[in-house]
Amino acid sequence: MSVRHPRRPALLFQDLPKRPAPVVRRAHVNRIAGDVQPDLLEWTPPQTHLPGPEVDLQLFSPLNFQPSSGDAFLYHLTDTASATRYLSEGLPLQDDLALLDARVMVNALSENLPDRDLTVLRVRCRLVRRWLRKGTAEGHACYVLVQNASDGT
Repeated sequence: MSVRHPRRPALLFQDLPKRPAPVVRRAHVNRIAGDVQPDLLEWTPPQTHLPGPEVDLQLFSPLNFQPSSGDAFLYHLTDTASATRYLSEGLPLQDDLALLDARVMVNALSENLPDRDLTVLRVRCRLVRRWLRKGTAEGHACYVLVQNASDGT
């Protein structure tokens, strides 16, 4: 007995011409070196405060304040509550925080009344130099802390 093979059905549209595969063209983009999108997971926000330990921040009473010789330190006179906040949260990089040299700080202390609740902050100049900009406060030359200092010391 012979095995009968079923006849294959004819394919529909067998005689139609085949369409060529579409050619995908991509625009050529000239990329400049460094023109790569940064990885957002590695992005760090801009610095808004300088931590106290990183700038050698110290607090002094204005009653027995004796400035160090030389230009190694800058000073800021403020109330005690703000001073302790600066010590715990860091120094803000804003234009309203005036840092004075020792000579100007001694003059500022002589102008203020001793009964006020004041504290002297001291920071090491070389540790804050890149955030410093020259300015004036109450008619005295001073330095202010800024986020991007363009004309530092």
